[in-house]
Amino acid sequence: MYLIYKIVNSKKYYYLEEKIDNKTISTFIGPEKIKDINKFKEIFKKHRLNITLKKINKIQKHKKINNLSLTQLIELEKLKYNLSIFNKYFKDSYNQFNEDEYIRYAQGSASIEGNSINLQEATLIIKENLATSGKTINEIKEIQNLKETKKIIDKLPEITEKLIKEIHSKIMDGFKDKKPGKYRHIPIYVTGSEIKRPDYKDVPKKVKELISWYNKNKDIMHPIELTSIFHIWFENIHPFMDGNGRVGRELLNLILLKNNYPRVIINLKNRPQYISILENVQFIGKKAYVEFSQFINNLLIERGTIIEKDIENNIEIIFNKIKK
Repeated sequence: MYLIYKIVNSKKYYYLEEKIDNKTISTFIGPEKIKDINKFKEIFKKHRLNITLKKINKIQKHKKINNLSLTQLIELEKLKYNLSIFNKYFKDSYNQFNEDEYIRYAQGSASIEGNSINLQEATLIIKENLATSGKTINEIKEIQNLKETKKIIDKLPEITEKLIKEIHSKIMDGFKDKKPGKYRHIPIYVTGSEIKRPDYKDVPKKVKELISWYNKNKDIMHPIELTSIFHIWFENIHPFMDGNGRVGRELLNLILLKNNYPRVIINLKNRPQYISILENVQFIGKKAYVEFSQFINNLLIERGTIIEKDIENNIEIIFNKIKK
């Protein structure tokens, strides 16, 4: 993002310009250079909306969108743009945000499965590699394993059967009775669940079908709808003896990260809604995919609100950098 001027009919006019997807996008300012921070805030919002609408126009031409409104699409694209601005102008804060986000994600993902480690304790384990008193070795190991799994996800690998098994192997490292990296070989019954899982003999075929569907749709479906269907489908297959939820949430967030979104944090606070949607898929069918898309969208917008406030509170830093 930079300030430029153009000469039109011997008069000088100022613009805010930026290259997005190898295209230059300009937002008209006027005959005078911006001097006032409040004026810059106004122009910045106008510029962001200009970019967002152009992005949405492209998405609507090339992506299938079934469950998201225009307002939601605008907010999602604004989130992605804000994230890029945050990364560019507040690099240290961006890195801290990502670190905090991952700790919250890992603690939340583990807590859903009954792990009692709180956020402060998870921070010590992930950042300082310190054990915490009063917690079992298994609980601590679960958090450590998620930290190791992050190293795989951060590379943004393609989703394959090998990757899914590798993620499970990392998550279940040290738990030999859980058969790390191996599909279940017996029928499975999830406590409190009404859903009948596929026969264990069909698991390899079902996983291959899911991956095939993903590869056919990853470039034509909106990422929020894509990852919503993928996650519900994966959890319904339940390919492993244990750890399906954690593996599924890693894959859900991998798809989001590959499409320049932040992670969604699913934790004890939103667990009832999360579990309810997964359970209802058997009874309400396609409506569950719509509900889950909305669920993911709302979690992303929550993260987006935090980023937007940080940018607004520090907009003068951006202004001072681009006016030089």
